[in-house]
Amino acid sequence: MPDAASFVVAVLETEPVVLLRASGDVDASSVEGLTGAFDQTIREHPGHVVLDADAITFIDSTGVTALMTAMRRLHRDRRRLAIACGQGCALEQALRMTGLDHTFDLHPTAAAAMEHMAEAPRLGR
Repeated sequence: MPDAASFVVAVLETEPVVLLRASGDVDASSVEGLTGAFDQTIREHPGHVVLDADAITFIDSTGVTALMTAMRRLHRDRRRLAIACGQGCALEQALRMTGLDHTFDLHPTAAAAMEHMAEAPRLGR
């Protein structure tokens, strides 16, 4: 696992659902890595997306904003975003403190999120 000051995001799976795994700190100095991963994923893959965020050690408002933006972009294309983060992980705490824990589709594990999203229909009609 990287030290707390670094941030890494990787695409682990692409079919039937894209799985991104992020680790480290997400803040103003590293958020472009998260945004870039979502940009590429949204552009190159037609399915729903799961972010495994269990290894995110810190996330500030720029990171939460990036997640909101990614979710909105996916929704415009009738796609979904699920986030895997166990209770007490940094992202889950940030979402709970901001009241956004009810906005995102949260799952305790990446496996649970992937299973859910593989069966999830597209949004809308």
